Amino acid sequence: MKSLLKSAANAAGLMALLSGMGFMANRAYAEPAGAANRMAESLQSADTNKDGLLTEAEFTAMLQDRFSRMDRNRDQQVNSKDAPRLAQQQFMSRVGPVIAERDSNKDGNLTYAEFSARPIQGFRAADTDGRGTVEINALLAAINEKSATGSN
Repeated sequence: MKSLLKSAANAAGLMALLSGMGFMANRAYAEPAGAANRMAESLQSADTNKDGLLTEAEFTAMLQDRFSRMDRNRDQQVNSKDAPRLAQQQFMSRVGPVIAERDSNKDGNLTYAEFSARPIQGFRAADTDGRGTVEINALLAAINEKSATGSN
C-alpha cells in the first residue's frame, strides 16, 4: 500500500513538473513528438554529472539557459522586442503563447521569475522524497507516454 501511494505521488509530481514546463499544454511547439524529443534532450543535457538524477540546481540552470535564449536583447524580459526583425512572426508564434500563459502581471513582458515559477513548482512537486532530485528516466517515461497518447 505504501509503495502504491508513493507511485501515485510520483506520477502526480511528474505530471505537475511536465505541465509546469509547458510540455503538456504543448504551447511552445507545434507537434507533440518534436516537443517530447526536445524535452528529453534538454533534460539529459541538464544532468551535468550524468548520474540519472536531475537536481533542482541543474533544472534551474536549464531554465535559465532557455530564458536567455529567448531574451535576445538581454534586457531581463522576453517580449516582441526580442524577435529577430526578419522572423518576428515565427518567434512570436512560438514565444507569444508562453508569454501569455506565464506573464502573471499581464504587462506583456515575461521575466525570469514569471517564466520559471511553474516549472520550479512542478519540480518540487515531482521531488516526492524531498531529496532535491527527480529521476530523469521517470521524466522521460512520462514524456514518452504523453507524446504517444497525444494527451495534454
